Amino acid sequence: PALSGLAEAASSCLRLDDEAERSARVEELRVQWDDEAQEAISKWRAVSHQGSQYFFNTETRETTWEDPEVGILLTYRLQSEAIAYLADEEYMSSLLSTDTNTTPSVKDSQEDTDSEPPS
Repeated sequence: PALSGLAEAASSCLRLDDEAERSARVEELRVQWDDEAQEAISKWRAVSHQGSQYFFNTETRETTWEDPEVGILLTYRLQSEAIAYLADEEYMSSLLSTDTNTTPSVKDSQEDTDSEPPS
């Protein structure tokens, strides 16, 4: 579900020719996804059981030994980082360029793997 939502969001952003409109839409998506992540996290409760802790979803009644916050936040963080590239005018220019030999990959557009994507 996350990838299809990301693909739809990216497609809608790519249809916006104006950089300011595209940047505003990217920011809207990032805020929306942050809200969705917080809502998803809020549905989980930690429960102690015989010296161990498990997690219980109050809506679906699902249980897990793994902290669901980690997976939820990772998914939304990856979506936000991916969509942020569409607000980077330099990246967009090279992406939309007709010369496919000079189109950088997402990895090439970062100076190193620890740097933050454009916002």
